[in-house]
Amino acid sequence: MSFAVVIFISFLPNLSSTFWVHRTNVPAFFRNDFYSKYIKQNDTVLLIPFGAYGNVDLWQVETNFYFRRADGYLGLTPPLPKSYSEWPITRALYRIKEIPDSTLQMGAFLVNKHVNEVVMPNGGARIWRWNCARGPCVQELRPFTADERRILKSFFSPFDPKPIHVADVTIYRIPLDRLTEYRTISPVELQADLANKQIRTLIVAANRYLNDRLPMERLSLLAAERLDLIPRLWLTNSESLGFAIDSTDIYGLSLGIDRSGDVRVAIRGSLSALGRLQHDYSPYCTRVKIDGPSADANLAEWTLSTLTLDFDRVGLAKAAAYAARQESSAAAKTPEAPEKGAFAGASD
Repeated sequence: MSFAVVIFISFLPNLSSTFWVHRTNVPAFFRNDFYSKYIKQNDTVLLIPFGAYGNVDLWQVETNFYFRRADGYLGLTPPLPKSYSEWPITRALYRIKEIPDSTLQMGAFLVNKHVNEVVMPNGGARIWRWNCARGPCVQELRPFTADERRILKSFFSPFDPKPIHVADVTIYRIPLDRLTEYRTISPVELQADLANKQIRTLIVAANRYLNDRLPMERLSLLAAERLDLIPRLWLTNSESLGFAIDSTDIYGLSLGIDRSGDVRVAIRGSLSALGRLQHDYSPYCTRVKIDGPSADANLAEWTLSTLTLDFDRVGLAKAAAYAARQESSAAAKTPEAPEKGAFAGASD
């Protein structure tokens, strides 16, 4: 097929009705004035699904802008302002995936954005995904998966273990007056902490995989996840995107073998956090580089850079030993989040 033909076809209209017409699917909680009984006017509310991956704009419009929103979604350029994208938990909210220290990450975000309530629908098709199974790719709404609901509950239940279930939503009340320990935690600290824990986990996982004499050419994120070398819910939702993914590169994490046969580990993060990791791990690497930001399906990651570390077998073993030492040292320094249920009764 010639290039000219490809261009011509690309300008043809998509005749699928689902491409042009979508159901708004506003929860009854917002349509039937339940919201005014549980949310104070001008409260700041975090709506789930987060940002552009749902129809939450319409939910707020249905209430005539009765409350404020905490998602910072402005459109495609940029998808999130820096004041939101700098908080690592926004990536997890977009993907609905687990990240290390999620209670600490979420608590700092909720306090910084003065979130009074989190509202999450209990059912229905709420999240946009691509469907490429029937001709041209179209977007469609789908329900939350069981894993996504489990993750979202783990994000918010530490702050309200007894949420309100009303109409077709669940409401988590955030006791801001009891979250004072989160006020001094900066997004820069959280970026560094997340990047450190992700890179350490991937390096140790790769080393354990090879120590077990498993096929080197099959090393990937999914292979490591199946062997419980990395947390399964770090990669959740990959089957729900609606298109094929590379098993060595998922959600800003990468694990595999490069063309020279070395082990390749990569993560996406802030430039400042990755620069420190580059300095720490370069003595063990055959190659190391940082690439600048690039557009990614996760709108919260468009401004992030990528650190790539390549190891031979000896270097990987040394890096894994270093990572294990750093993990032990960091455990004593990282601020501890309150245990689940620590705020029980705070909103009753």
